[in-house]
Amino acid sequence: MARILAPEYIPSHPSARNEQFPASPEHSTPALQGAKRKPAPCTPRWGLAHPEPKRPPTPYPKQKQSVHDPSHPCCKGTPHIDRFPLFPDIPPGAPSWNGRVKLVPKHMDWDYSQVTNALTEACREERTVNIYCNAVVSNRDRDDGKLLGAASAVLYHEGREHGHTESIFGESVTEADTLTRSLTQGLDALTLFLVTKPAQHWALVVFLIPSVPALNRALDTSPHKEQAASIRHLTKLGELLSPYPNIQIRLQWLPRKVPFVGFRRARQLALKQFVQQTQQTRTNPNLSSF
Repeated sequence: MARILAPEYIPSHPSARNEQFPASPEHSTPALQGAKRKPAPCTPRWGLAHPEPKRPPTPYPKQKQSVHDPSHPCCKGTPHIDRFPLFPDIPPGAPSWNGRVKLVPKHMDWDYSQVTNALTEACREERTVNIYCNAVVSNRDRDDGKLLGAASAVLYHEGREHGHTESIFGESVTEADTLTRSLTQGLDALTLFLVTKPAQHWALVVFLIPSVPALNRALDTSPHKEQAASIRHLTKLGELLSPYPNIQIRLQWLPRKVPFVGFRRARQLALKQFVQQTQQTRTNPNLSSF
């Protein structure tokens, strides 16, 4: 059967032609002089005056269904990346415990030299317990050139150093990761401090962290690279706040270059861990503390 185009598909008026390429050069612009003429575009609408009755549908190839193979390498996650839960289990009351735990972010209009002096004076007057948390990444004295991450925390009470804790986290870590985990060392130092105190002991504990990202992720349970460390921090805080109802916790940012010696002391202790770990590795190459 011959297919007859309906009159509406035949461009008879100049407005229905392809105006981008006119028929005659005298009606065209200089930029279009010499351009090859193309046929007028036409949007088909099944251009049959009398469509064929009972026309079968056009066949199309069916897509092959994908098969999930857990043993395929593409289906396996990267072995060195942890899988984080979207809704992790956190202790009751976290992360604020009815206002007992607060986060003090960085303020651009604060004079942190005065803030440091005020914190130091409050510690001398036994109004606060200041814990300086710091971390470093180094390959010092290592023959293989691999980076190690170490964190340290120093607790000050009554204006003097009361205790400190250190730890090495292992190889292939970044400084941001170690700074986030440095709060773990601060909580360990606080635990050792509260062991000698009665249950009704009152104290305002200020954790000082020299990194804004580490401060924001310290108690953040949303999926991120150090989510596991954040959940451990919340669990540890719950264990400390339950037996000591009069303890108040503050997490505050403070720049590294402050007049007080706290951050420098914590960095010195972290670097000392590198030396000890390197000596142990050289003595016994099969020894691993990670």
